[in-house]
Amino acid sequence: MLKNILSLIICGVFFMSSGIFLARAENNSQTSASLATHLQNVGNKICPVSGEKIEEKIKATYEYNGKVYNFCCASCIEEFKENPAKYIKIIEEEKNNRGLSRINSLTSQREDCNIIKRNGEVAGAA
Repeated sequence: MLKNILSLIICGVFFMSSGIFLARAENNSQTSASLATHLQNVGNKICPVSGEKIEEKIKATYEYNGKVYNFCCASCIEEFKENPAKYIKIIEEEKNNRGLSRINSLTSQREDCNIIKRNGEVAGAA
């Protein structure tokens, strides 16, 4: 009889602890999901450490102060960790230059169109 009672107690403790574990695991996954939605990818296309173009298939990422930074490789992340402010500044400059380069490209295209219109040229005509 004592053996049966002891078995019931052990089974009860086991099922209660597994239920608590599952509840904690579900809560942790919800916390991780909500954290991931609050992170902002800065979208840098050039590695701030090496200056190389970042290849999407092999890039490394690192989260710092709620933002995700892209790197060409994992070793560059270690360098970033030593002086984040220095490399964040480089990323901001890259993003500003990318914007200016796009504006310059659009302006150049517009000027080409105006020249063609003035000269009466038709694109694709030989």
